[in-house]
Amino acid sequence: MFIKLKQEKKEFIILIILSSIFALTVQQNSLFQGNHAHLIHSLKNINLIDLNNDWISSITNHVPIFTFFNYIFIKFFSINIIHILHFLLLIITAISIFYICKKILKNINFSAYCFWFAFFIILFHEKTFFSGVAGQGVLNHVYQPSSFGVLFFLSFALFIYGKYYLSILSLAASVYFHPTYLLHSGFFFIGYILFLISKKEKKTLNILIIYLALILPVVFFLFNNFIVFDQTINTEAQKILIENRIPHHANIFSWLSIKDLRPLILISISLYLVKNFKEIFIPLLSVFLLSISLSIIQYIINNYWLALLFPWRSFVFLVPISSLIIISFVKNLDGGRFPKLIFIYPLFIIVVFLNFFIDSKINLSKDNLAFKKNSEIYNYLKSNKNDIKKLLVPLDLPDIRLNTGIPIFVDWKHHAFKNDEIIHWYKRVKLNESFYNSNNDKDMLIILREIKKIDEISHVIFRKSNKTNDFRMCEKFGVFNDYIIYNLKLCKPKL
Repeated sequence: MFIKLKQEKKEFIILIILSSIFALTVQQNSLFQGNHAHLIHSLKNINLIDLNNDWISSITNHVPIFTFFNYIFIKFFSINIIHILHFLLLIITAISIFYICKKILKNINFSAYCFWFAFFIILFHEKTFFSGVAGQGVLNHVYQPSSFGVLFFLSFALFIYGKYYLSILSLAASVYFHPTYLLHSGFFFIGYILFLISKKEKKTLNILIIYLALILPVVFFLFNNFIVFDQTINTEAQKILIENRIPHHANIFSWLSIKDLRPLILISISLYLVKNFKEIFIPLLSVFLLSISLSIIQYIINNYWLALLFPWRSFVFLVPISSLIIISFVKNLDGGRFPKLIFIYPLFIIVVFLNFFIDSKINLSKDNLAFKKNSEIYNYLKSNKNDIKKLLVPLDLPDIRLNTGIPIFVDWKHHAFKNDEIIHWYKRVKLNESFYNSNNDKDMLIILREIKKIDEISHVIFRKSNKTNDFRMCEKFGVFNDYIIYNLKLCKPKL
């Protein structure tokens, strides 16, 4: 017993080290870039930045647990804790998936760990093997609510090792952090229940009751905050999301292509390989069939409600697990017949690690180049923020909000989630587009007056490359390499 515990401790230490190496190969975007607007509610609540006057910070918060979780950590540590949290989620991912595959792996030793983790790093960075369809994934370079999808991996690992109560707790927790995971949590739970029934597990009823009790608050939250009993509003809002804002995620006719056969092939192969591992096979097969069935139904009926449930999103969990199941079987092919390779495996992972670590840092530098180019205007705005009430900016400049602490009228990246608020968000978008697409000062003046009926805009940012860069009726507030800021308080005629 003592020897077994010692081996398990040694194994876990090795896993932590190798998982940390993996996490280091994943670049993280700078704060505040990309989807970090999900942090607005957290930051607002601790007065780190003053965005109370920003409309996007006042809309219905669809991720209150995510907000509270980050609020606590940021309040007692610093905003940089976000990078550490993202790092920990990466480690949880690696450890969880390894234990799933350990059910298959034979002759577990240091060389086997190195071999497996080397391929894990390769597959993670090669999106074909570690993401779903419709441009969806779990982990990327930005810490956001969807990142807590790693709890699905943890849940599945716990389940196949018989830790049923901890498994459903992890499964439910993922939904609390990101409520749009509700459907997929249900898919996995159905798979769990089917296995437990086949096993005649006495705890099945208890597990069913506990899971339902855990997710009911989320169901109530969604129903109470996001259901609008007006079909006209519902249809309009859903159409905006599916046809305009997120067709690459929600419109099956927009994203479906021949390349999506690759995930189907990967999952099918892995299911065949684990057919004798019932604790793995039954849940994965259930999730796969439920996802495929609802996706086919959506393709046939093209229903807005079903589209926004994203039944195909389960592939973000199925593809990584399936890819690494296949790698586990590949590892078992040597059967321990090539002991001389024990020194090759560590060398292999070192080479792989260096490759992706260096590549990640190069890519990070490239990705942050534009971000750094904007630092001049960010610093200028921050130093003059007391003179600026609200900015009108091009739709593709969402990062300016969190990097300066100055409210903006609207951006394309960060939309509302409640149907009536989605409609209002889109109204702002169309006004913004009309303004920047206008050809003369007179038209811009008319649109600005419409905008000011909605929000108190005090300054406008133009790109120098924009055809309307000479906004003659207002005074310049700041001039930079790529941008010009105009003061709407100093315009003729007055707004």
